[in-house]
Amino acid sequence: MSGDKKSQKVGKNGVGLLADRDIIINDYKQMKEVFCDLFEANFYRFKGVAKKVAQECMEEFNEEFLKALEDRNPQGLNQAQTPGYMSAVFEAQKGYAKSGDEDLGKLLIDLLVERSKEVTRSVKQLVLDESIISATKITHEQINLLSMIFLINHTMNHGVRSDDTFGKYCDDFIRPLMNDTPPSHTDFQYLEYVGCGSVHVKTTIENAFAKNYLGLFTKGFKASEVIIEELSKESHSKLLIPCLADDSKRQINAMTRSHLESLLEEYKTPKREHEHIFTLFTKGTMNAGEIQKKCVSLRPYTKQFFSDWNNSPLNYFRLTSVGIAIGHANIARMHANFADINLWVNDTPAT
Repeated sequence: MSGDKKSQKVGKNGVGLLADRDIIINDYKQMKEVFCDLFEANFYRFKGVAKKVAQECMEEFNEEFLKALEDRNPQGLNQAQTPGYMSAVFEAQKGYAKSGDEDLGKLLIDLLVERSKEVTRSVKQLVLDESIISATKITHEQINLLSMIFLINHTMNHGVRSDDTFGKYCDDFIRPLMNDTPPSHTDFQYLEYVGCGSVHVKTTIENAFAKNYLGLFTKGFKASEVIIEELSKESHSKLLIPCLADDSKRQINAMTRSHLESLLEEYKTPKREHEHIFTLFTKGTMNAGEIQKKCVSLRPYTKQFFSDWNNSPLNYFRLTSVGIAIGHANIARMHANFADINLWVNDTPAT
């Protein structure tokens, strides 16, 4: 920035946000200068090679960040004039400069872009601030663990409609999050320490898959088990299909109970048929062992996925809103069209 700069004393772990006048930014070039000044004024006074590396990391990070901000939220330029946002930017700069990890850099940029959308103090704003700090304190493998828990416990893929699409879901979402080494208890003790989650009630992959993709994990029922008097011809034609696991049997053509409910409404199915249809929907549901066996038959690498989940705290670790934000950002950086964080972190009143 032009002009003489005033001196400023910044306490340990503090962030200096002082200029010779109010910070007024009109374009991205000025914004880049402000971010460079922010880093220079606050980061450790490295010398020699360490200083050069930190400087290069900072410049690379700022370039990518500003490009993402310009593409995804141009109005975020105004946030550079607020101390709260500048503090978040510095935490991200500092974390990336220390690690040099490109994946972490992309994740931090995603979090900063989301943070730029929060112009007033809110729960989401506070969550994103803490997520940026926590993300810089954990390993890439630990971030993957948060994403895995988030994926299994908090999401379902509406594109899954068959064994093939389920296999693709595993390839695209599950496999990239699998680490080379099994998670340890220390991983989760540390994740709890940095505010990403806590020990809670045990959950299983099998239950999650049965809930979200029951239409895939059913052995079906015999045609003789369908009470003809209970279903109209229209319901027969629209709701019954050959079982995906055994074409000698039948199953209800729905993936989840909520999906089935929407179909009944769409087809204007008589209320008197609903109970029988719901009974048929859950008839023949696979048990945990059968669900796991089918997954492994479709994608052999999921054997390790089940082992890691069932033999570590993955199965009873519940994410905080900070853990959800980090887990979400990690998946979103790999999948550009992934659902917005607002679905999970927002200021909607509890009901």
